[in-house]
Amino acid sequence: LACGAESADQAAMADEPQEYAANADVASLEAFAADWETHYNMGHGSMVADYFAEDGLMWSGPGGMAFGREAIAAALQAGMDATSPQLSITQDDAIIVGNYAVARGTYTSEGTLDGETITNSGGWMSYAELIDGEWKLHGLVSSIGEGQSAPGFQVTEMPPAHESAAMVQEATDYFETHFNMGHVSMVAERYAEDVILVGSPENGRAALEANLQEIADAGGQVTVTPFASAELGDEYVTSIGTYSITTEEGTVTGHYSNLATRGEDGSMTTIWSLVSQHPTGM
Repeated sequence: LACGAESADQAAMADEPQEYAANADVASLEAFAADWETHYNMGHGSMVADYFAEDGLMWSGPGGMAFGREAIAAALQAGMDATSPQLSITQDDAIIVGNYAVARGTYTSEGTLDGETITNSGGWMSYAELIDGEWKLHGLVSSIGEGQSAPGFQVTEMPPAHESAAMVQEATDYFETHFNMGHVSMVAERYAEDVILVGSPENGRAALEANLQEIADAGGQVTVTPFASAELGDEYVTSIGTYSITTEEGTVTGHYSNLATRGEDGSMTTIWSLVSQHPTGM
């Protein structure tokens, strides 16, 4: 994602301090996303990284993960330098609890490599905190469409799971155990009937169950490893992790991000789910 030419308007915008609403609201998150898009398209890797908290995490669709502002800036600049992409971001929904927020949406990106156009698209989910009146990202996770690639972003080996992963271990164990026993409908029951499959053309539990059944019919055995999770008040839990699916044809890997509601009995029902399969050969 190489640095593109700046127009006079863009340069002026880059010099202006960006102020968000003093109280958390959806409009302030939309302004935040618009600023991200502007500086990304100008090739400002370090400025985009400044939108992250010091302990921020960025996880790209192809599987590249970076921790902390310095590493995120380097990862962003590597992608920018590879294809000089222009990014378009759409924010579809956000949930704000106190000074914390989760948001979701879609993106499209178009760049060039060796004279050829590189286009990819997918979904994204974020977890942010309002600090001194400005949103800072603790986590940004995206997906990439099947058969697409993003030169400059590579699959990253996972570090050890954060202790917060224990919060969603029961839900993870339930998914893995019952799926591998062929109980696809039981797995699907842990998702809301109108679950949003972020970045996918279809939504809802029925579509999810159909996708899972197709994997099960192919003999797929799934391993799910939660990496980290966070609470938004008493009702919501957001989490990220990795998965692998093994069939007779081999093993594919990927990562996921979920937002769930917690019932009075502590059980979790997923209402947003983003899944990204890592491109093969990377």
